[in-house]
Amino acid sequence: MLFLSLSRPIEGPRSTPGRPLSFDLPNGEPGIAPYFCKRHAAHVYEEATEAPFLARLGTARQALLYLHDGGRRPEEGAFREAAILQRALAEDGVRVVPVLWPCREGSPGAGDEPLLAAQGGLALARALARLGADDARPTAVLAHGMGARVLQEALRRSGVPRLDAAFLAAPALPDDALEAGGPLAAARRLVLYHAAADAVLAGLGDEAALGRTGPALVDLLPERAAAVDAGAVAAGCDPKAHAYHLPDGAGRPGPVLAHLQAALRTGDIPGTRPWQRRVRLAPGVEAYA
Repeated sequence: MLFLSLSRPIEGPRSTPGRPLSFDLPNGEPGIAPYFCKRHAAHVYEEATEAPFLARLGTARQALLYLHDGGRRPEEGAFREAAILQRALAEDGVRVVPVLWPCREGSPGAGDEPLLAAQGGLALARALARLGADDARPTAVLAHGMGARVLQEALRRSGVPRLDAAFLAAPALPDDALEAGGPLAAARRLVLYHAAADAVLAGLGDEAALGRTGPALVDLLPERAAAVDAGAVAAGCDPKAHAYHLPDGAGRPGPVLAHLQAALRTGDIPGTRPWQRRVRLAPGVEAYA
């Protein structure tokens, strides 16, 4: 599995092709540049460096960078979740690339994790600039929870090419974060998934209101943006109504993953019209209102 790291490896910052790497995300610090890496097996990582990494990625029809939530270790969090998403999206020629960033252990958003998420934006911006140089391969990002803050900070920086799409699942952001003119509006398509019953975001208050109640004013969203209410289906995939972008406990893809897959496949935002940018998902794989 290819992956990017925004966290400095334990072996030090000097980039060397083929060197073994290890990461301690709970105690790590953000790097100023991304590390282009390969995962061979659990806890077995190698630095690929940029050119070989991009050459391997070039065989995919589309790249989907996956920014994990906070409070995660690589194996139990980013790599496990990315592998699940890869199995669901492989038939569409999508290559899922997990992106590690230095988060803390415990509840997402605890301690200095919001600051670390913002600091990780510099290295992510540089990674997006390199990936965006290939016009033949669209690049999209799926950001979950605190990972949305990493993406927001990356797009705030100048020189980052426009993403083909940004998907925000349960983002830990305030409810005005998607308004036109903001950094996230740089994506050609912007899709928000939110659920009022999200038990993880509930503890973060107004700073995570976007992931619970959606945008404050939908009329202020960019033209190619939509707010998808997953409240009726979230708990069916995750008892905490937070990781509903993943399949349920039995491995069945839920409506959120089906909606995301359809958006990647069609280049559109399913369920929307020019005059309707709110979508409500209902139980059933592709039930849009």
